Amino acid sequence: KCTQLRLQKLVYLCFADYLCDTGKKLFKDPIYAFKYGPVVYTVYEKYKKYGYKPIEEEKEDIDTTVSEMSAKSRILFAEDGTEKIISIDSTLKRYSHLTAGQLVDVTHRANTPWTMTPKGTWIFYSEIKPEIIKEYHKFEII
Repeated sequence: KCTQLRLQKLVYLCFADYLCDTGKKLFKDPIYAFKYGPVVYTVYEKYKKYGYKPIEEEKEDIDTTVSEMSAKSRILFAEDGTEKIISIDSTLKRYSHLTAGQLVDVTHRANTPWTMTPKGTWIFYSEIKPEIIKEYHKFEII
């Protein structure tokens, strides 16, 4: 089971690892410095309804699932898809055993991109720039 908090941290770490390994973004969405850590807003919007509860598998209407591929298949067929899947799998292998709290400890250490980015207000959050993520995470040790 995965909570929204844990998911956000894993998505962020997947982005950071891919960026450091390839110099390219894993996805186009910006990462913001929210009050409780780095957040991809589109992921937040989709799963915020779960709060601190585990995310439940969502049952989709049969008409929409027939034409859609699984998430992993969609990534695989995207530009640099194989490279992205290998990177994501590697990151998940390194971090997926950690709890949400332990992942927070990783992303909230002193001088991380999240701590170095102004948090803004509840109306506006500051983007954590990819350059800052790359600069920090290329030296990261868990």
